[in-house]
Amino acid sequence: MKVLLLSPPVEDFFFTPQRAYPLGILYLATVMREAGFSVKVVNCLQEYKKTTLAVPQEFSYLKRYYHPNESPFCLFSHFCRFGMSDAEIINEVCGFSPDIVGISANFSAYFEESLGLARLVKHIDKRIVVVIGGRVPTAMPEMALKSPFIDFVVRGEAEEAFSALCRAISSLQMPRIAGVCYKTLDGKMRISKQIRIVKDLDSLPLLDRRLIDYFAYRFQGDISTSLLASRGCAMKCGFCAIREPFRYRSAANVFKEMQVCYEMGIRHFNFEDDTINLNPEFEKILDAAIECFRGKIRISFMNGMLSLNMGRRLKQKLAAAGLTHIDLSIASASQTLRAGLQRDENTAAVFRVADFMAKQRIAPTVHTIIAFPRQTFSDAVKDIRVLAAKRLKLGLSIFYPVAESRMFQEYKDVFPDAQRQYRFFRSSAACFDADMPRDKIFLLFYCSRIINFVKDLIDDFSIRDTHDFQRLIREKTAGFFFKNNAFVSAEKVDRFTLGMLLLNRLSAEKRIHCVQLLKKKGAWQYRLKAEEFALSADIKRCLSGISIRGLSGAVVTLE
Repeated sequence: MKVLLLSPPVEDFFFTPQRAYPLGILYLATVMREAGFSVKVVNCLQEYKKTTLAVPQEFSYLKRYYHPNESPFCLFSHFCRFGMSDAEIINEVCGFSPDIVGISANFSAYFEESLGLARLVKHIDKRIVVVIGGRVPTAMPEMALKSPFIDFVVRGEAEEAFSALCRAISSLQMPRIAGVCYKTLDGKMRISKQIRIVKDLDSLPLLDRRLIDYFAYRFQGDISTSLLASRGCAMKCGFCAIREPFRYRSAANVFKEMQVCYEMGIRHFNFEDDTINLNPEFEKILDAAIECFRGKIRISFMNGMLSLNMGRRLKQKLAAAGLTHIDLSIASASQTLRAGLQRDENTAAVFRVADFMAKQRIAPTVHTIIAFPRQTFSDAVKDIRVLAAKRLKLGLSIFYPVAESRMFQEYKDVFPDAQRQYRFFRSSAACFDADMPRDKIFLLFYCSRIINFVKDLIDDFSIRDTHDFQRLIREKTAGFFFKNNAFVSAEKVDRFTLGMLLLNRLSAEKRIHCVQLLKKKGAWQYRLKAEEFALSADIKRCLSGISIRGLSGAVVTLE
């Protein structure tokens, strides 16, 4: 029996390529191959293709904020499909002729793309059995089974349940498997209440990365892979849906996987754990990596790290193990608001970790959430000004509800039928504007880009203080003259110079400008247009007199 596993494309205003690694279905594929099935993995994001689409009608309100813009501070421009086309996917399915197709659906915002894969498969051959799994169908199995193109839903971690389901299908038996949901012949839904987890992670086979074109996944030139040292989370943040108990692999088991990867030529290891430094084996993993690989690999933690248990010794070992950058989170600088989010982490400890890493020339990014329930514009401005003054980059996430989270329940008061609104549950949509107007949400997003740009200027040009900063801007912008909000240049202006020109206008007018670029008669014309959503009074509250510290430690103050 032939089993095809698909990871869907993504349609959005942006996508992070490092998120494309098909770790979940690769676990399934490895288990299925060991069970004797003929299995193939098709990651529909693997091609890193991008096709511009028309902005869907339901997202038309975002055109006020997302449009073509050459500014180095810009938000997003186009709505795109990231990944393979339908025609390419059809060729993959027809070429393999599967009996069963498993589809991943981990994000409610992209559930439509998962349904689209199911539709494609059934149109090719309605006899193919379509199974869907992941966080969305785990949380809302009834919604998934409403689709006429889906035969089964697997809830929870699917390694055991999916292989058992495939064996039952191959023997023409009606499955009675914990975690498996389906429709009976008379159309009734059989919903399994059990959400399965793998208790002993060391019992899982090491991933067979040769099931995919693993050479195609790169990070700064190195062959890259994702891996997990643990599953679940011990935190109970109100905005997050992860409720599975925290379990971890032994250091020996993780290191064995890293050795196999190293022998395959892989040199960058991205751990996808949600709370890896709660793993009591974590330091042993670092010790083994330092001793064996001796600086020949690099590591990262795409889902971020906690400041908990992050003493000086562990921070030094992270640096010695080849840490490329570090992502941390405070959620909010306000202790009261953090308590409402159930985010129990000390901000001072987060900033100590960021400061240590900046001194090691390991770029830290500290993330905060804006526009969550009960947060005001003033609250968010305080957060941005606090982060701007630290040795770190700002990472702003716009709040959206996540299925099964506590805050998802709050959204039902805003969207009476939340399941019909799942496409809006993405950061780029800024769907929650009950406590903060959307114009202010996007202004904060824009201001974070401006602050990070200034931090880049400080570090890339070795700026020492505000006087040095102002002198650099005068020198770089001296030869440019505006007429009717436009200027002409014989050559294309580099990112830093264009940004400094915009900073001049920002200082003089307290306006944020979109930049349109045209080439006319052998010259480049730059036309500026003020962003309508960014009011001068709000810009002053965000940026006037703000202290901005680069990773080097130098500080400048904006007028």
